[in-house]
Amino acid sequence: MNATMIEMIPELDSEYAKAPMAGNRWYKLTEVLDNGRPCFIPCDKPVGRKIDYIWVPESYERKGWFGNKKTKQKHPGGYHHLRTREAYVWINAVLKTYKKKRFLAMWIPQSKLTKAEKDVIYLMKLRLYSLIPDDVHAARMNHFNKGIDKDLSNTVFNTALLVSASICHI
Repeated sequence: MNATMIEMIPELDSEYAKAPMAGNRWYKLTEVLDNGRPCFIPCDKPVGRKIDYIWVPESYERKGWFGNKKTKQKHPGGYHHLRTREAYVWINAVLKTYKKKRFLAMWIPQSKLTKAEKDVIYLMKLRLYSLIPDDVHAARMNHFNKGIDKDLSNTVFNTALLVSASICHI
């Protein structure tokens, strides 16, 4: 899986991105890592590859007609460390368009994804929504959340059936 991950996004060739990832917390962009490296290096344009970092362009919250008015900056542009959640926001945005081309207002697949590529995309989504950067924790959290939704919907459905059955017999 790690080889496919690196093939899809070369910046993921890092000890901080290899599966299974096991960290204790996500770092904020303003923090400094334990080894003294910053979590964010401001930069307008990419100036080559930096190990353990991924370059993310600045993004703005857009409002107005057709979203053409930039109002406030959401994410600053620069190199984000792979121990930050903001890096995985960008990675997931890049993976949404992987092996696709833009035609008018839609993304059209150019070729089918392999199982390994689908697994990498799924893993990156799990990492994005996880409370901590830990792949095992993310998988358990996802399984638990799906279980809750399924049980809740079954409970609601069964309760509705019982209520409707009791009304019919009265």
